[in-house]
Amino acid sequence: MARSDGSGPCSHPWFLWDRFNQFLGHKFYTLGFAVGRRPYLTIIASLVLCLGISAGALGLKRNASYNAWTPNHSEGYKQFEQLRGYFPDVDSTRSSRIIFSGA
Repeated sequence: MARSDGSGPCSHPWFLWDRFNQFLGHKFYTLGFAVGRRPYLTIIASLVLCLGISAGALGLKRNASYNAWTPNHSEGYKQFEQLRGYFPDVDSTRSSRIIFSGA
């Protein structure tokens, strides 16, 4: 318990930060120890987790609507419509950058 004169164990202003740092240090030590004990299990579990998370990306659809981000009265929109007249398959700004920059 802290004393009223400020000399108790919780008196300095970095007390909470030190406790938090000790807590995180202990957790990372425990994690590192577990990884060191079973590295192959850690590698396999990481790969399974990444594959599981990325499997959800297969069902995602890309919405490349240029109209969603550009006002209809802007110069960029007019130029994009002109580009679409020349190249009807252009559907995104990335492909138009590739066409004009040559990269």
